[in-house]
Amino acid sequence: MTAVEENSLERALRAAVTDPSSLADFYRELLQSEVYVIGSSTHAEGDCAQEEGDAIPQQVEVRVSIQNWLRSDGSPVTPLFTSLSVLQQSITRQMSYLLLPARTLLELTEGAALVLNPKSDYSKELLPHEVASLLAEGVGQ
Repeated sequence: MTAVEENSLERALRAAVTDPSSLADFYRELLQSEVYVIGSSTHAEGDCAQEEGDAIPQQVEVRVSIQNWLRSDGSPVTPLFTSLSVLQQSITRQMSYLLLPARTLLELTEGAALVLNPKSDYSKELLPHEVASLLAEGVGQ
C-alpha cells in the first residue's frame, strides 16, 4: 500500500509500527476513526409501552455478531481493519462486514485480543489490558 492510498489511520499505524514514539498519535487516531470488522448485524423492533395519545418512537435493538479468527495456538483473536481494501486483501472469500466507530468496537469487544490489519505489512495487536486502559484512562496514559 502506498502513502497515496493510505487513510489517516493507516498512516498513524505505519508510523507507530516504525517509530514507537508515535504510539500516542496512533491511539488518538484510532479512537477517532471507524474500522471494519467481519461480521453482521440484525435489527429487532422492540415493543414499548405507551399511554393513550402519547407518541413514543419504536425502539430498535441491534445485535452485532463479530467473527473471530484462531491463532496458530488455537486462541481467538478479533481482526479489525483500517479500510475496506485492507479487509478484502485479508480474506479469501466473500464475507459480510460492518463499519463501526473504533471506540464502540473496543467497548463491544473489551476483554478480547484484537489485531488491526492482521495480514498486512503494518499490523498492531491490541491486548485486553491495553484496550481497557485506553478506554478508561485515554490516550495520555
